[in-house]
Amino acid sequence: MARKPDEYRPRMERLARGLRREKLDAFLVWDRANTRYLSGFKGSASLICLTAAGGHFLTDFRYVTLARQTLSHLRIVMTEPPEGAQLAKILRRHHTKKVGFEETVPYRTYKAWKDKLEGIELVEATALVKRLREEKSRAELARIVYAQRIAERVLDRVLAKCRPGVTEKELARELLHAIEDEGGDGPSFDPIIAAGPNSALPHARPGDRRVKKGDFVIFDLGVFMDGYASDMTRTVVVGRATERQQRVYQTVLEAQRRAIARMRAGVGGKTVDHAARGWIAGKGFGKYFGHGTGHGVGLEIHESPAQNPQSKDVLRAGMVVTVEPGIYIPGWGGVRIEDMVLVKRSGREVLGRFPKRLIELPCD
Repeated sequence: MARKPDEYRPRMERLARGLRREKLDAFLVWDRANTRYLSGFKGSASLICLTAAGGHFLTDFRYVTLARQTLSHLRIVMTEPPEGAQLAKILRRHHTKKVGFEETVPYRTYKAWKDKLEGIELVEATALVKRLREEKSRAELARIVYAQRIAERVLDRVLAKCRPGVTEKELARELLHAIEDEGGDGPSFDPIIAAGPNSALPHARPGDRRVKKGDFVIFDLGVFMDGYASDMTRTVVVGRATERQQRVYQTVLEAQRRAIARMRAGVGGKTVDHAARGWIAGKGFGKYFGHGTGHGVGLEIHESPAQNPQSKDVLRAGMVVTVEPGIYIPGWGGVRIEDMVLVKRSGREVLGRFPKRLIELPCD
């Protein structure tokens, strides 16, 4: 899973072309996920300043030696937060007048830049790097799939422990241990394990509730591997499913199938969302599905594009997007089924391999 040094140079070149299109003289990359995307650097102190003459990587004393050893495509500058004085020298050296920056920059940092960069216009241009990150390379996709395979093995192990009497917290601890044991770098988000009525809470936190016979149990988990995330959800029942549980589960499963079937390059995220939401509403459960149908996954667990009723995003080949419809009935329980899907020019590929039939766990 080691990266090749030339993985990042083309990304910087693509960003430079974006600067020219937006008529910007330079761009300041502060967001940690974005600096890692453009450099591979994993430290906590990083700022990339891209000008027409090339990229400068600003970091502090702790990381400057490592940066000089590993970042051959960037000029290394040792600095101290909030980097305003060093930035001013770089930007004025290149006669910079208009500089893009990201909306995630803290106000304190922005103010320090503004004070030091007198006469230079700062323009919010977050979409420049965000759009680059939406389409995954083969190397990025390999990491995401690798993380997904680990997550599937982890879920297999945790389901073997899911029996009446075990608490949600105990299952969560088992899940986190299994991620480490299976070789993952850690969870890509705090896992959601919700049993019985708690499964009606889309973002429930594992608590002290004990699993009971007849419960729905939602397992929403992800793994980080070499910086890239996976995301998946499965819902199981402890014991034999009732007719109502079967009906709700099959409604969600068909909603997911219909949404996935609509995915291909050129289709809007709103269209994919409507395919799932329309089916669920048609079955009488519309008021019990209140979140979006999906989101992008990559260096972060939630990235663009979005698939929801308000989305203006359009799918492009190379995007990795979740499809995760759900039904959540207060006081009774809920179902969510989620897979990551790779968008292709003429179709799609589901990256998850874990079974999607309703699993009925033994409870003896």
